[in-house]
Amino acid sequence: MEKRCHPTKRYYTVYRAKDDEILAFGDKETCADMLGISQKSFYSIVAAVRAGRNKKYEIYSEPLDPVAAGICTEEEYEAALREQWVEREERKRYET
Repeated sequence: MEKRCHPTKRYYTVYRAKDDEILAFGDKETCADMLGISQKSFYSIVAAVRAGRNKKYEIYSEPLDPVAAGICTEEEYEAALREQWVEREERKRYET
């Protein structure tokens, strides 16, 4: 799967709560693959852990710098940020 430069990508570390064993780490695609579940299921688990409904896992996340991770160049990252800003501005215009 080709990794796309995305300004809001996150890095996750998933631990089993009972013994703090690391079960998965990386972006959402990688974590879902390591856990053997879909990305949608991974997001559901993340939301349940954050809300305190799932005590089986501990999940930590932080912003992923795609340039430092080698996913894209600085120019591609800046272009992605501009594209995200334009999309947000267009949504605002249509919502008003």
